[in-house]
Amino acid sequence: MNYLEDITSRYDAQGREMIEKAARLAQSVLEGADRGDGHPFFEHPLGVARIAAVEIGLPAECIAAVFLHEASSHLKRRQAGQATDSPAADNLQGAGTFEKELDAFGNDIRTMVDGLDKIATIKPKDTRLEAENYKKLIVSYARKQKINRQTRKLKKLQTNHN
Repeated sequence: MNYLEDITSRYDAQGREMIEKAARLAQSVLEGADRGDGHPFFEHPLGVARIAAVEIGLPAECIAAVFLHEASSHLKRRQAGQATDSPAADNLQGAGTFEKELDAFGNDIRTMVDGLDKIATIKPKDTRLEAENYKKLIVSYARKQKINRQTRKLKKLQTNHN
């Protein structure tokens, strides 16, 4: 997935694989969906992921959540009859296939996706405020993840040392 190279290059193999899997899933859900300006909708999560990875430096889990959130939101809009431009999404709606795929990413990523889905329903008048809130939420979660990883590493070192 060459179009992801600048996004995934800073992550280890496991992080790259996670992001690529999430991007493939989102791309399959969003296939055929266009934005109001006629561009493929997939360009939106790709741009957001690039900002989150390259400019902000968020962990791989957050980048995967960006892609999965866009796919999840699109499927919800389709189910509500608000998005009808992505026939490929039908393949993932049957029998909860998308939900199973999403669950395979684990509880932390699922929680981030659910949180982003909820935040996306908020429509503040000031879009800069919305963007700032997204940034604060994601950065806050990223810090929590880093602290949790560091704590686990420290605990492992202490266990191995004793």
